[in-house]
This record gives sequence, C-alpha cells and structure tokens, in this order.
Amino acid sequence: MKKVISSLLMMFAMTSCLMSRNDEKVEIIQTINSIGFYADMGDWDKVAEQFHRDGVVIDYTSYKNASAGTKEAGGTLLTPEQVVAAWQTVLPGYEHTRHVQSNHMVEVDGKKATAVSSIHATHVLPNEQGEDYWIFLGDYYHELVKTKDGWKVTLKRANMRSQLGNPDLPAMATEVVKSRNK
Repeated sequence: MKKVISSLLMMFAMTSCLMSRNDEKVEIIQTINSIGFYADMGDWDKVAEQFHRDGVVIDYTSYKNASAGTKEAGGTLLTPEQVVAAWQTVLPGYEHTRHVQSNHMVEVDGKKATAVSSIHATHVLPNEQGEDYWIFLGDYYHELVKTKDGWKVTLKRANMRSQLGNPDLPAMATEVVKSRNK
C-alpha cells in the first residue's frame, strides 16, 4: 500500500509540474498575442501593459518602413509609451487591421522565456493608388521576463519574410493619421 501511495504522490507531483510549465506557456502566448489584439482594437493602454515597464527593444529592421525601433541594427530600447506613440502614428490610419499569430514555440527558463510565432498581419485602407490591403508575412521573436504582474515583453523582433498587396499602404495610413491630427 505504501508503494501505491508513494507512486500516486510522485505521479501527482510530476503532473503538477507539467501543468505549471504549460500554464506558463499559455500565459506567455496570451501576453504576446495581446499586443496585436489590443493594437487592432485601439486599446493602447492594454498594448503598453504587455511590455516591461523598464523598456522593450523593438527590432523591425527587417522592414525598413516601420514606425518604431528601426534606427539601429538590433533594435531600439523604448518605453511602452514610446512604442504605443510610434504605432499610433500609423495603425489608426487604417480602416482595419488584424494581427494573427500562430505556430507558437515557447521556451521557459525560470523567470525568462523566448517565443517564436508566425505572423500574418493584414492592414486595410481603401484608396485610389493601388490595392486596398497590405499583408505582412513573417515571424515574431519575443523575449520575456516574469514580473509580479505576469510575463512582460523585453524584446520584440519582427522578421518580414514577404509582403502582399500595396507596400505603400503604411505611408498612406500615416498620412491619414497626420490629417486627423491637424
């Protein structure tokens, strides 16, 4: 009987450890997915909450026309508020955006984690100068740390693999935002 109880306790401990690790991965995926979801919804406070309060490195150097983090190789350290301010210069200019991430690969090492995911980001803006859509296809690489407030992003790298539609749409969306702010 002691062997049965001992075996059951060991199985419970192992299952609990695996569940805890999977829970961590779910929280990490939720954090990185929340960035695009809340950006699409225009909930900028929620976007900022996903980043570490001490700053986040944004590296969009694979896409030279990005509005944030492309000034130097390896990205730029920005506050969450600076990231949001940069994205607000272009994203609200679209009629619609949808950032869909999939194929998440997450590695957890204590209070640090890395995550890679595929990104399919659709941007829509009716215009008379070409296609009404621009689609960014590639992958995101994130580094995160666990804080008392949950997992927070410290690095976000976008790797553009290809694009579809009108590559001038981001510049057009930026002009829309500028015209609204006059």
